[in-house]
Amino acid sequence: EAKIKAQGLREQRLQEREKARIAAVEKDLQRILDEFKAQRSALQKAESEEIASRLGVLRDRHDELATFELSIATIPGFGPAMKKRLWDAGVRTAADFSSAHLDSASIELSDGRVIPIEGLGARKAAALAAWRRAIEARIQQGTPHALPPDEEKAVRSKFEFQQEAIELQEKHATEIATARIELIKRRSQGAQHAVRARIQEIRVQFAEPRQLLESELDERRRTLLEQRKEVHAARRRFHRYRQIRFPQYLRRTLAL
Repeated sequence: EAKIKAQGLREQRLQEREKARIAAVEKDLQRILDEFKAQRSALQKAESEEIASRLGVLRDRHDELATFELSIATIPGFGPAMKKRLWDAGVRTAADFSSAHLDSASIELSDGRVIPIEGLGARKAAALAAWRRAIEARIQQGTPHALPPDEEKAVRSKFEFQQEAIELQEKHATEIATARIELIKRRSQGAQHAVRARIQEIRVQFAEPRQLLESELDERRRTLLEQRKEVHAARRRFHRYRQIRFPQYLRRTLAL
């Protein structure tokens, strides 16, 4: 029994060791998968940032307010003298002012300052504001809201390739972990099978001696039982003899 119990404890330790090793493999796999997940997130962010950056470059190319010079512009009512006054006030392109005030004969510069302009009446202020709005509308129509399809496809293809590489690494890591777990299970099951076989061997080994011992014990029990019966019968006979007195014995004997 002690040997069987020892083998049982050994089997239990093998099972616990198997669980611990499998848990360690799974924990290591999860750590690797978390790293790959972080890499995928970083790639997605980098892809969005590159597309936004390239789109920003395209939009900067279309930011042409500063390229529309007042000196060569055709605006009703604006001759060289009026253009010279605006020039002296710092208004040289459509980017230098934000609006023209019709009621105060002044303009608002891009930095927020309001500058009065001599000779700038309501009609000329309206014409100047209309010129700037027309430029803004033209620029807005030409401002790109997305990358050209070929350029966007090239950017996404580059990052898709990197994402696929990460997915392959994830698959490879998962397959390795699965193989390690299967190997742990096979080895553990083999060891546990050996332990169970040893338990069975011990039971078989001690089965015959145990049967002989039990047979011997049964025989001794039967002998003891017979002896007890004989003792009991002898006691009963002795009890009957004790009741006979010597005179009674003589009378019975002489009577015979």
